[in-house]
Amino acid sequence: KLGPAELQREQDAARRALTRSRSDGNRMRYALSLTVPGAPATDDNRALETLEPLTRNASSPLQGLALLMTALLQEQRRLDGQAQGLQQKLDAMLELERSMTGRESSVQRKR
Repeated sequence: KLGPAELQREQDAARRALTRSRSDGNRMRYALSLTVPGAPATDDNRALETLEPLTRNASSPLQGLALLMTALLQEQRRLDGQAQGLQQKLDAMLELERSMTGRESSVQRKR
């Protein structure tokens, strides 16, 4: 429910906290701030990099959450790739339709 300015301040605060102390909690806080929908600076790659030490640390109480977030971010990346591929196919089909419609109009005019 935070606005863009508040989200930016939260990201900055989380980044500074992680810089001061590389604790599991600070890592999770920063990664979460990087993935909030509507945030001015979302960065899934940086979030994955931030979560990576947590996913390898079996003794961390946040490992399960880190693994879940990593899986969700990777799935989001896969779905984004699929969406881009589908959009390219749709654009190609629309272009083909436009070229066919243009050809039909010129054929009808010649008659």
